[in-house]
Amino acid sequence: MKKNIFGEVDSVLVYSYTISNKNGVELVVHTYGAAIQSLRLPGKNLNNDVILGFDTLEGYRGIPARNPYMGSTVGRFANRIKSAKFELDGKEYVLNKNNNENSLHGGLRGFDKVIWDAEILDDRTIKFFYMSRDGEEGYPGTLNVNVIFTLTDNDVVKITYNATSDALTPINLTNHSYFNLAGHKGGRKELHDHIATINASHYTPVDGQQIPTGEIRPVGDSIFNLKQPTRISSVIDKVEGGGYDHNFVLDGERGRLRLCGRFEHQKSGRAMTVYTTQPGVQFYTGNFLPNDDTLKGKDGAIYSKHGGFCFETQNFPDAINQVK
Repeated sequence: MKKNIFGEVDSVLVYSYTISNKNGVELVVHTYGAAIQSLRLPGKNLNNDVILGFDTLEGYRGIPARNPYMGSTVGRFANRIKSAKFELDGKEYVLNKNNNENSLHGGLRGFDKVIWDAEILDDRTIKFFYMSRDGEEGYPGTLNVNVIFTLTDNDVVKITYNATSDALTPINLTNHSYFNLAGHKGGRKELHDHIATINASHYTPVDGQQIPTGEIRPVGDSIFNLKQPTRISSVIDKVEGGGYDHNFVLDGERGRLRLCGRFEHQKSGRAMTVYTTQPGVQFYTGNFLPNDDTLKGKDGAIYSKHGGFCFETQNFPDAINQVK
């Protein structure tokens, strides 16, 4: 493992850590937002980094363009909370609004915008940890949270989340990496050429603000039935809103590690299989990435609409208001 200075924010250093395995796979993570900066895979061409991101800390800080959570750990509560409020033990808590009238991915200064501390556990494992104080972004309780990244010699990237709180509080942690198995420069054309499989017989329909309605609906023969390998180009334009941004209810026993989904890009020969203990996964096809050239990433790449996909293992969006 290699440790480097990635930048500095208000006299606090931000570090990056590079982890490599015997097969030539290389994972780079950094302490700003506990984010994955890159994942390089052996391949036939030089475009072997499959994670969208930025070369510098300024990019992750949204300077000059905004950062749409590239590679970040998001929380306290990933995804949306309706009307930016919830009730717990008879008390209403009001959160910061950052997605119309809703709270998204922890609010104005979620876990993606803080500098985490770090501890190297071994030559393949790094632990990031952060203390979120009582009242931060409106949430109750002081929360101690850590996220552990491990790269194995079997080409597995393992992400483990742990959290404890001194008061009852909602928590929903996930990683918000944007993938393109053709390489982070692959863009819309190559993303549309991915073959997706999601191990879910149900999904949670949403309203016009991407808030679940409360229904858990069978996928049936709809465009949300991705249980069999499906080329993204054959379905993405049929999804209302211009692509997927939906929570899928995973089959199998929640809490047990089980198959979540698989993505394959035949031209590059790359595939990614995801397992999780979480009850759901948000499949997002980068619908809100800009249509112009304002979002510039690594190596001068332009990241635009449908340039990458997120596969965010999680609890259900707005669950604090809907699951009683």
